[in-house]
Amino acid sequence: MNKDLLKNLADKRTAHYKSLKKNRDHSHSIIGEQLYSKQTHFIFELLQNAEDEGATKVKISFDNDRLVFEHNGNPFDISDIEAITSFGNNERKKLKPNAIGRFGIGFKSVFSVTEKPEIKSGDFHFAISNFIVPNLIDSEKSKETIITLPFKSSKQRQIILSIEKTLNRT
Repeated sequence: MNKDLLKNLADKRTAHYKSLKKNRDHSHSIIGEQLYSKQTHFIFELLQNAEDEGATKVKISFDNDRLVFEHNGNPFDISDIEAITSFGNNERKKLKPNAIGRFGIGFKSVFSVTEKPEIKSGDFHFAISNFIVPNLIDSEKSKETIITLPFKSSKQRQIILSIEKTLNRT
């Protein structure tokens, strides 16, 4: 069932992406990669998302080719996947007047450091390509939410240094 829901969403997002590309609309890449002035802003967005989901523990680890962000908050469901693979489509947060993340663009900040984030959470394990297309990896269940960000190869060392500086300042 979840596999079918994710496949259906992936098909819709793929068609949408192809339409954007055909019409030479690059808004997704501009927003996803250039919205925030600090390359490390995505860390704060991931922390905020974890807090919004009730996480009481967060773990951040990284090496030369990726960053892994884990938390024990509520797992992703299909509406969460719809929200992070679109822009401005987070109905649950829109209902909360003081909620952070109502505009659906914060998670897109990860695209400043990765081209294909991978998420394992609840009933889902998927990667996001082209900013909006979720691609099922498998349907293995996970109690924790694990977000893996493989670094863009050309920026690896710079990303690691920026992250170390950011984490040491907080």
